[in-house]
Parts: sequence; C-alpha cells; structure tokens
Amino acid sequence: MGRSVPVVPAADRAVDVIPVGGPGPGRMAVPMVVNPGLVDAAELLERYECGVVFGSSTSLGVERAADQIELLLNDPSTPDRCRSLAESHFDLRSGIDRLIAFYGSLKT
Repeated sequence: MGRSVPVVPAADRAVDVIPVGGPGPGRMAVPMVVNPGLVDAAELLERYECGVVFGSSTSLGVERAADQIELLLNDPSTPDRCRSLAESHFDLRSGIDRLIAFYGSLKT
C-alpha cells in the first residue's frame, strides 16, 4: 500500500515530540507505534485512538498490534484524531505561550 507508520524509540532515547509530518495546515497525521516507556505519549495515543502502544511490557502481540495499526490506517477519521492530538498537545507555539504564562505567574 505504500503507507508507513512512524515508530518512536524507547524511553531511554531522546524524543522531543510525536512527529506528525511537515509544517503547515496540510501536514499529514498518521497513527504511530510507541514503546510503553513513553508514558505520556502512550497514554495520549490510546486516549485519542491514533496509535498503538507496543513493547515487551505489554500483553499485545505483534499480530494484534499490526491489526490495530491496519484498522487505524483504514479509518478515515484517524488523521483528524492524530492531527487533533498533535495540535492540542505538541504545538510549539502553544507550548511557548503556556510556558511564558506560567513563568509570568511566578513573578506575582
């Protein structure tokens, strides 16, 4: 089919954000596979139904994980859920604005 699914490395490797494609409104949002060691990302992917948590500490087998990814890839609403997750939790501008507001509140 020519589609690929990003796989985020285990928690002991540096990962800053969940990659969702290039910049701009036309960026592509795809489901991801993450290691359960990426606690926040794993929880978010499951909550937004836009990825699979897979690793040695999960009961999910390889075939079941592949089936789940295939279901996500075939679900036409998956890109919207993935984009919503990325924009609400991993938007750089929003994160900067929240940090500025937080540090500004410490002055008072």
